[in-house]
Amino acid sequence: MMPSDFAAYIYHRLSTDSTILGLVGQRIYNTVVPTGVSYPVVVFVLNSYLDMRGSGERWGGRALYLIKGIIPSPSLTTSMRQLANRIDELFEATVSDHGGHTYASWRDAPVDITEPVGTEVWRHIGGLYWILGY
Repeated sequence: MMPSDFAAYIYHRLSTDSTILGLVGQRIYNTVVPTGVSYPVVVFVLNSYLDMRGSGERWGGRALYLIKGIIPSPSLTTSMRQLANRIDELFEATVSDHGGHTYASWRDAPVDITEPVGTEVWRHIGGLYWILGY
């Protein structure tokens, strides 16, 4: 397994969920949000990855991902709460299959950050999730 397998799994989980699609449409991105897109968006970013090996072969991995929604507003709106809650439901204490691999995930920590962007204040809400794949 490679980190790209984990990214494909995360994207699949997010992009096939009707609640996520209702809140952000197809605006789901791996690592970088392109310029010029409308918000809110969901972005996921690899923070750490560890290969799991046995008998000289790489048979799985453990990844730590930040999965969050972003909105150009300091307020925690109802839709942003729904988005963060749904991300948590999709990745908290779950086991599922995708692309010939099995994945188990759990939340390590919630994330709720505000940051200045130009003259605005933006909100990031979601969590850090460990994902075990084999």
